[in-house]
Amino acid sequence: MQRFRSLLVLIDGDPSRQPVLTRAARIAKQNGAAVRLVSVVEDFPWYARLVLPNAEELQSVLVQQKSEALAGLAAPLRNQGLEVTTGVLRGRRYLELVREVLKGKHDLLMKETEPNQDVSFGSTDMNLLRCCPCPLWLFKPQHVDQPFARILAAVDPAPPPDDAIQLHIKAEPAPRDGALDAKILEIADSLARREGAELHVVHAWSAIGERLVRGDLTLDQEQIERYVDDSRHEAQTALNRLLEKFPDHAGRTVHFLKGDPADVIADQTATLRIDLIVMGTVARTGIPSLVIGNTAETVLQRVDCSVLAIKPDGFVSPVQPLEP
Repeated sequence: MQRFRSLLVLIDGDPSRQPVLTRAARIAKQNGAAVRLVSVVEDFPWYARLVLPNAEELQSVLVQQKSEALAGLAAPLRNQGLEVTTGVLRGRRYLELVREVLKGKHDLLMKETEPNQDVSFGSTDMNLLRCCPCPLWLFKPQHVDQPFARILAAVDPAPPPDDAIQLHIKAEPAPRDGALDAKILEIADSLARREGAELHVVHAWSAIGERLVRGDLTLDQEQIERYVDDSRHEAQTALNRLLEKFPDHAGRTVHFLKGDPADVIADQTATLRIDLIVMGTVARTGIPSLVIGNTAETVLQRVDCSVLAIKPDGFVSPVQPLEP
């Protein structure tokens, strides 16, 4: 994939077990990208400082230990000819990672998922999904150092404005929506070709308000059927327009399914035994830059696979960099 030039990789946990480095090194070699390895030392809470008078000294020791561990991990990568830098950040994990992305203008953040009890993605992962301005690659441990076999690209191409008006859709799709779908498919397609993986393109469609109008016995049922059929046709046309931009290949299968997008994506992920989902994670309506879309939020809590989350062009993170 030629789009990634500067990788930021979070090193967390046991330094001797960091399979994410294998994946990062592979991507860096393929792209001629620079790699920055970072760890985060979180500040002790105020109540800990009350009982640990040497808290600052302890944190300094942690910073030194992590710095040495990062240096040990960077050396073999440099021996492979990669450009590698290291750094230890202090503060809240997701905030410091986003600030590091902004400061270093990194175009990919890579980390292992952080499970939290019964959910697939922990609080740090969810906050990064909301706030990280660059693509975010969250790896399940079992997928970190192995090629992906099955990749799912979740797209939602909107009909062009004229068709949207004919379908009585009040809110016309923003121009950046089409660019986001193209970006998702471009990255997923490139990954699938490099990994030799199956690529499953999934688009869930529905006729807005179908259940409501079908319950109104005063409406002409033939007209309702025509509206549903028109909705299906326009959704299929929009998907075809998107796919035309990317040459077909033997490993690609398209799934055009009726239903709620979150249900369809989660079901297909399980049925097809997907290893990696490539999807957008910002709501297309509502408060810009602050929330994950309802579909993405639901999907992320129902799947157990790696995720590559893509932001639309022009996304502005609510996290601000620190003043120099």
